[in-house]
Amino acid sequence: MNLQRVIFVTGKGGTGKSTVAAALALAAARHGPVTLIDLDRRRSAIKALDTVPDLDRRGGHGVELLALTARGELEAFIERIVPLRAIARRMLQSRTFGFVSTALPGLEAFLILERVRLLANEAQPERLIVIDAPATGGAIELLKVPVGLQRLAPIGTLHRLAVEVEKFVRAADRFGVLLTTRAEELSLREAIEASAALGVLGVGCIAAVLNECESALFSEEEIAKLSGLEGHQRLAQARRQAAQSTAQAKHQLRHAGFNVVALPMLYRPTLAAEELETLASALNEGLLSR
Repeated sequence: MNLQRVIFVTGKGGTGKSTVAAALALAAARHGPVTLIDLDRRRSAIKALDTVPDLDRRGGHGVELLALTARGELEAFIERIVPLRAIARRMLQSRTFGFVSTALPGLEAFLILERVRLLANEAQPERLIVIDAPATGGAIELLKVPVGLQRLAPIGTLHRLAVEVEKFVRAADRFGVLLTTRAEELSLREAIEASAALGVLGVGCIAAVLNECESALFSEEEIAKLSGLEGHQRLAQARRQAAQSTAQAKHQLRHAGFNVVALPMLYRPTLAAEELETLASALNEGLLSR
């Protein structure tokens, strides 16, 4: 699989999006330098990687961590286009500028995409950039912003930048979306609908990561032999049914045209370094090494 250099990880809330982004960055560090960009206000992916020792030397390459905020990117943008810092600061503090930024919906979100584009342009060719993006709905809206901004600003600097960002997110060899999902009907439906929305935008979908996949531990015959142990029999049957749900979800996603990467269910109360390494190995085998 020829992997894009910028991987935008999104999915329905509760599908393990941030954990997948963190594990993917960890897996990619086995092959080359990685930057993890966290757009989550809770910094969930960065916090997950904080549990991993020697992260800066991982795989001989290290993982660079970067948190971006909409307001921070707006301030950085103004300071880039206004040469005098004092004037730039005065603009940001003025009520007039506040009205302008409010009148251009999506401006701050757009500038996050512009920053990602600049980082990708500046990075060496072997560096992979993994983005812990907003949940599906917010991520799709974020990716729509360049087109909307071109209509709102038909000329000038913003229009030019919006055109460049739209080209960037549509470049099949540079930018791709990784959708996380679980073996649940609502989650699967949202992933399939998100893939269709990405197609309308011209943005490529790399794969669906099916999280918390179960395997059947017992056959039907073995479960039948537990008839005298009702509690154990119920647990064994539930595990078998969960494995069947996993198999059905894989079939549904493949039928919808997805490449599917399966991640195992980890029976742990919390996820730390050991668990992230397990998920990283699964992502390495299922995505990066193909």
